[in-house]
Amino acid sequence: MISNPRRAFVAARVANGDLDGWLSDHAVIVEGEHIDSIVPRAQLPGDIGETSELVDLGDVSLLPGLIDAHCHMHCSARPDALQHALTDTDQQLTMRAVSAMGKALFAGTTTIRDIGSRNQVAFPIREAIASGTIPGPRLLVSGQPITITAGHCWFFSSQADTTHEVVTAVRTQVRLGADLIKVMATGGMFTPTANPARPQYSTQTLQAAVEEAERVGIPIVAHTLCAEGVERCVDAGVHHH
Repeated sequence: MISNPRRAFVAARVANGDLDGWLSDHAVIVEGEHIDSIVPRAQLPGDIGETSELVDLGDVSLLPGLIDAHCHMHCSARPDALQHALTDTDQQLTMRAVSAMGKALFAGTTTIRDIGSRNQVAFPIREAIASGTIPGPRLLVSGQPITITAGHCWFFSSQADTTHEVVTAVRTQVRLGADLIKVMATGGMFTPTANPARPQYSTQTLQAAVEEAERVGIPIVAHTLCAEGVERCVDAGVHHH
């Protein structure tokens, strides 16, 4: 039994460093949690099986882990997703999120940015993955998005109408440990009471949210579906939209 082994994963194809081609019949050498090197199978030492765990994957392609930059971990993918969002309990949403994160990891996604899920789900799931309690990708979470009353995704958001309320909502997410802040700058297609063709916040309110997020050194992202909403986000200095 090899104690604390290095592992050598041999595959028919390994993505090259520029991700624009394949290395045929190569081995990825992993030391602990880090890739140490990528070498042709023919260059593996003869005693590799004694010094490392040798895993021959056969006719497969190895590539770096995928990054999902826009996810809502507890949302259903079914046609009746809106009904689920309106009526599901936190326990039901948590079970869906646990399942989704496990599936994402085993599909090759190693980092996910969740930009809009209930606080009672997002933060416990992130901590459970980080502690090894459940399988899943590394998670960056915003927790609940910030939206106007009855605005886009109000049913799992912090509803805030005035500039003061928006700044308070940002501070609340920061206190809970958010990695980033999500603001619904316009309405969206998923919410019957919201208009995707109209902004939800003024440039001044968005700028106040940006300044508050920057004060504590975290980025702010925005949902926006119309040109005026995009322009306001750009003028306010929103980092991603």
